[in-house]
Order: sequence, then structure tokens, then C-alpha cells
Amino acid sequence: MTHLKDPPHPICQRAIDWLDARRGKQSIASFLRERGLLASDYHNLRRFVPAADRLLNTLLAAGATPQEAAAVWTGEAVDEKCGTFLLSPIRAPIYQSLARTLRCIRTYHNLSVAELAQRLAKQPDFAPSAASAEALIRALENAEHAPSLNTIGVYSQEFGIPAYQILFLAEHEESSAATAIRGFVTEDLLKLLERVAQNTDAATG
Repeated sequence: MTHLKDPPHPICQRAIDWLDARRGKQSIASFLRERGLLASDYHNLRRFVPAADRLLNTLLAAGATPQEAAAVWTGEAVDEKCGTFLLSPIRAPIYQSLARTLRCIRTYHNLSVAELAQRLAKQPDFAPSAASAEALIRALENAEHAPSLNTIGVYSQEFGIPAYQILFLAEHEESSAATAIRGFVTEDLLKLLERVAQNTDAATG
């Protein structure tokens, strides 16, 4: 990670400009909190160039389309197909797996989205209100929002599950036979939990 003197690196400056335009008159603290982001995700842009996946996930979590995020990174306008292609390694497969995992955690505890939103809204690092918490939870579970480490930490604290276990469930690595087996077991476990989730959602309406 390269530390920089002022002014920020052009990539970071484009990201800062995009985030500032997106939040409008909303305070940066409120804007970030509603999206499960940390203040450091914004302020570190002024100090160094984050890894590509971290910067792009920050933009995606803030509401950027793949096309917009890719344009910020490359400094050039890109079409939708190109943007989706450039960001596909960022969004999948762990992006989708985390969405499934968070939904399974909620339904395992027999909570509706609204009920979980009421609980998580009480945590200062998640969302400022139950309404925004509910919107964020739906986005997380539909893989429309990249969960930050801060968000995973909130789930960890709320449900008493170590953060590394949440990440373990969502891992899909194929670098060795051991991790391939772990991925197979994890996939089976997620499918089982999803069946439970579907039955629970059907029963609760």
C-alpha cells in the first residue's frame, strides 16, 4: 500500500468526487453509516491508494453501478458490459455467498427482516434508523450491497458468532484439495440452511 502526499492520487480523487456528489448535502458520517461503511473507507482515500477490491467495493456499497465504479478506477467512460466484466471478480463468488450466509443467519434465528432491522438499528455502527437498516439488510441479502468488515462485525456482535466463522461459511477457495473439500461442505451447509430459511419465511409470511 503506497502512502501519498497531498493531493490524493487521481484514482482516489475521482472516488472522493464521486462519493461527495452521491451524498449531496448529507453528512459523510451519516452517508457512510447508512451503507455499512466506515469513516476510514472515505478518509483513507486522502492518504493512500487502497487495494483495488477495497476501493471498488466501497463504491459499490455506496450505490455505484459496476459501470460507474469501473469508470472511477480506470478514469475513462466504460459501457455497462465492460463495467460488469471488470468488476466480476469483485462481486463473485464470495459476494453472493456472503449474501446467502447473512440471510441464513437471520432466518436461523427466526427473525423477519423488519425484526432484525429493529435490533441492528440499535447498534451505532450499522444504520441510523430501523427503516434504513431494513433497506440495508434487504440489499445485503439480495447481493445488491457488498458487506463491509464493519457490517460483518455488527452481525458477529448481535448473534454471538465470531466474524471469522461468518467469513468461513462464505468462503469459496479452490487453491487446494483441502479448500475444495471445505467449499463442497460449505455449499451443502448453505443449501440446508436455505431450505430451513424458505420454510421459516413461508410460515411467517
